[in-house]
Amino acid sequence: PVNIRYDHLVAIERSGRAEDGNYYNMRGVNLKHLVDPIDDLFIAAKDIAGITTTGIGDGGNELGMGNLKEKVKALMPNGSLIACDVSADYAVTAGVSNWGGYAIACGLYLLNTCPSHRRYLAKGLRSQTMTEQEQLKDWAANLPSVKK
Repeated sequence: PVNIRYDHLVAIERSGRAEDGNYYNMRGVNLKHLVDPIDDLFIAAKDIAGITTTGIGDGGNELGMGNLKEKVKALMPNGSLIACDVSADYAVTAGVSNWGGYAIACGLYLLNTCPSHRRYLAKGLRSQTMTEQEQLKDWAANLPSVKK
């Protein structure tokens, strides 16, 4: 891609490719006919500087859980069949995948609203060409939001 406009890929409760190339749910049912291979994006991101990946899951069959596949095989029912083979830079496990997503969303919210955490965010975004206020404004403008 020439003009990449993103720097992080996140998969939540998304079936990931297993060792045999298929996609399974927790019960071991093959879902390949229902799943588009976005795993390829996670695999490609490993070779593109500046793109980070996060997989959020609750059973080990989710995209990005390849980091934990040996644990999944050893500890989960059907683990040897369902374990995702595609890893992510960060694997977040949760009792329910969506809860893991909510936790990350809350953390990002705190970074943007809590004065103590905002200080760390500003340091992380520091740039030679933008002021701190410009960086925070740019960061907030590029995040999706839900108006209530």
